[in-house]
Amino acid sequence: ADGVDNIWSLDLKSGKKRWDYRTKVAPLTLASDGKKIYFNDSERIQAVDLDIGKKVFETEEMPIAKEFMMSFFGATLVIHDDVILFAGGEKLHQAWAGWGLGKEQGQDTMHAFDANTGEKLWSAPHPYGGYQSPEDLIVAQGLVWVADTAVGGHGGAWKGHHVRTG
Repeated sequence: ADGVDNIWSLDLKSGKKRWDYRTKVAPLTLASDGKKIYFNDSERIQAVDLDIGKKVFETEEMPIAKEFMMSFFGATLVIHDDVILFAGGEKLHQAWAGWGLGKEQGQDTMHAFDANTGEKLWSAPHPYGGYQSPEDLIVAQGLVWVADTAVGGHGGAWKGHHVRTG
């Protein structure tokens, strides 16, 4: 295996392949809004046109956990109202687990991008949620909700960020 994945589009009636797109795809990050598919390629988010299978844009590089992802963690990518929301868990919750030193410790970040252009809309700290599970990004009533839920004693208070403005 060359470490590259295939994304295929199939015709629903005939079952024939319409197109395929070869790239890396970080686990649990493939999403669609019916016009494009979006995914993290372990460095940035790519958007691919669903009709023709061609890249529309890619975002700037962003942090994502690359170690341990398959065994106890998953990044999260969500599409809502033409906004791509992403939490990559780049710190792997090192601060409370005692892993890493100095700059390696700290909170993860979450990011929002315009789903039409790939332009970054905002970034904010992402609390320690998603222990041995995907990062929490829950969208309700125009807000993306996150909470410090991975470690007992951290309170678990939920905080909502406006999807488009943070």
